[in-house]
Amino acid sequence: MKAKELRAQAREKLAQIPKKHYMVEALIYMAVVVVTSLIGQHFDKDDGKTTSLLILYLLEFLVMIFKFNLQVYFKRYQQKLAKEEGEAPGYFVGLSSAHSWKCLVYNFFMSLLTFALTAFYLIYILGMVVAGALAFSFSTDGNPTPIILTALGFLALLLLLSILVLWIQYRFYMTPYIIDDDIEQGNDRSIFQQMGASWRMMKGHVWKLFCLNISFIGWGLLTLLTFGILSIWTLPYQNLAQAEFYAQISGQEEK
Repeated sequence: MKAKELRAQAREKLAQIPKKHYMVEALIYMAVVVVTSLIGQHFDKDDGKTTSLLILYLLEFLVMIFKFNLQVYFKRYQQKLAKEEGEAPGYFVGLSSAHSWKCLVYNFFMSLLTFALTAFYLIYILGMVVAGALAFSFSTDGNPTPIILTALGFLALLLLLSILVLWIQYRFYMTPYIIDDDIEQGNDRSIFQQMGASWRMMKGHVWKLFCLNISFIGWGLLTLLTFGILSIWTLPYQNLAQAEFYAQISGQEEK
């Protein structure tokens, strides 16, 4: 199913959800983002202090938990509307202890993985820069070619790093939905088994999900122009579209 069709299904289901439900859920997330940002700005002034850094990391994880809650909420609503049965999910359905600790482990692992890949490439790129500088310094005719080649190599590796990190993140993108499915169904799998399930599930689907997310760029720009006010509609819209995507690739629509 193409991005256009997924968005159409999302709009159709969004029209079936009472506005007070999806707008309140979006407002909760937006309030958490704004409040944590304001608190973070205060502690940013104390650069280098261990306590300030710890608080900033905790604030970042708090936003991640509420983003996870947002995903779970609209995934549950999508399932309810698809099956045409069941009750509306609670606003904090994704904040249970079972959800939260796995969300923390998942986000910590993803942050660690991204950091490790970035550090590896930075070391490699630094080596290339040093090699280019040495080659230029030993050049007898002052030929700038080594420096130019090094700069091009640096840009190419930076692009490759960005693509690699993004690709890995997308392979694990379905983990929050799988975690919630396991909790609903009583499956006792570790977070790493759930991440492995997402990795397998997303095989051959990374580009489709990327195109779906990219298709919301226009809405993102409009949201900026309204100083974030439009988020009370765009957040539910995009999260429902992603829930539709998950339902499609996990086969839930046929069940």
